[in-house]
Amino acid sequence: MRKNPNANPEWIEFMLPRMMTQMQTMMAEFRQTKGLNQPSTPASGHGYQKTPDLSGAEMNEIKLALDSLQKKQTAIAEQEAAAASPDKRNARVKLVKQMRMQLQNKYLSFYYIREIRANLMSLQTQLNSLAVYPEDETDLSVFLTQGKELLAKVENPHGGEASLSVVKNVFQALKTLILSASATQQLKFDEAKETLEEKPESATVSECKLLKIHQLLKRDFVSLAETVKYIENALVRIKGFPDKKAVSGWFKCWRDLWKLQAVANPTPAAFSGDGGDLLKEMLPHFRSEHSQLLYRIDQVGIGSFVVDQEVLEDDVDLLKIALVPIKKKQLQSNENELRQWLDAFNEMDKADAGEDELKLEMHPKLLRDATNSRDCLKRIRTWLGEKFAKPLTRLPLPGRLEEIIAKLDEDSVSESNLLLIRALFKELEERRGWIADRFDALEDQRLLDCSIQLAIVMISSRHDGLVMLLGGKDGQVAQTLMNVKKIEAAKKGPVTADIVTITAILTSIRNGTQ
Repeated sequence: MRKNPNANPEWIEFMLPRMMTQMQTMMAEFRQTKGLNQPSTPASGHGYQKTPDLSGAEMNEIKLALDSLQKKQTAIAEQEAAAASPDKRNARVKLVKQMRMQLQNKYLSFYYIREIRANLMSLQTQLNSLAVYPEDETDLSVFLTQGKELLAKVENPHGGEASLSVVKNVFQALKTLILSASATQQLKFDEAKETLEEKPESATVSECKLLKIHQLLKRDFVSLAETVKYIENALVRIKGFPDKKAVSGWFKCWRDLWKLQAVANPTPAAFSGDGGDLLKEMLPHFRSEHSQLLYRIDQVGIGSFVVDQEVLEDDVDLLKIALVPIKKKQLQSNENELRQWLDAFNEMDKADAGEDELKLEMHPKLLRDATNSRDCLKRIRTWLGEKFAKPLTRLPLPGRLEEIIAKLDEDSVSESNLLLIRALFKELEERRGWIADRFDALEDQRLLDCSIQLAIVMISSRHDGLVMLLGGKDGQVAQTLMNVKKIEAAKKGPVTADIVTITAILTSIRNGTQ
């Protein structure tokens, strides 16, 4: 039975004495039932019972079996007595403590690495949320690009998980980047706040918008700094300064590992509940350490190993050095609040809009609210119509535009709109596609009207969907649009914000809701 690889040695040591006792009891009953204990006296005539029909060889085998069991039981009793001696017991306890310390260090390492990775994922989510801020107001593109490149090294370095040393290096670089950007953001916020507080009665919409954006950005950078603090705390505690939550989880895992040791193939239900993933990850390490423990006990000659209650008790020394866990703050996203404020500021700008924007048709107004290039193309098709007849002789769009403008008065098209329409038609002609063909199929007057409305939409839109559809951010349409916006802003002048908006922004800052 001992040589069976599937048998548990602890179970054998536990059951063998009981099996011997049971066999002795059965043999005593057998003798009493068959009359082996009665005297064989043929002459008496009374009280005589016939002995079982057993040969001498069979009786000898039974006696040998009983003697062997008796000797085995005596040997086990002597072995247990030797193991119970103080020296042997102290040696066994020392080996178990060494095994426990090895597994404890592995558990705490796994525990805090999981916590670090969870915080890094939270950091990535927070960085992605910063992309909703207007680029022309914040200049966050460089910061976001560098942050995502650093996080990519931890996410999937050559198809596997990053080592702890790589995580530490990435974290130090991220910490430096975030703290530097946070300090820069604080300076911008203080500057915008000072500007608005100097002249609250005559503050413009752009100044209020800038202050509100930097106020919300400051909140986000505070959240980023909190996440950095959690990661830094986990890196410190992985070196041997665990908190009480991790220590409590380790004590539970230690007891569960001893329960699962005797189970050859644990079911998935054994790893359910809180800490089940770590328990499953620790079980192979426990079995390896347990095999080494039994080997060392056998080498030292301590005797059989019995799981004492003392082995399963909590480590008092570890509890004494355990630190109080840091309570994480609930991080809130400012995306919804940002969108609400941006919509409010855009409504203020629209209230002071010029006549061109008021002439927009229904479909161009819907096009202005499109958020991406795919949505923009869909709304252009709805506006201009899917079906059209292509002209037999197709003239280049820039040349056709100049012919149409030459027939009009000088004040028919504004200078800004004309600059943007020329860049737009040049881009469409170079990349001939459905939009270019659809514009080319329009009559002259309809072509001019649609071009003017499209220019107005591009100037007044809050999204870059049309820019991405018509050449991208680095294209000639985007560059012309940027110059046109500057010209329009210089012509229109600043729009004064209402006192209610200014008061609400300053009050939120003074109350500390930053």
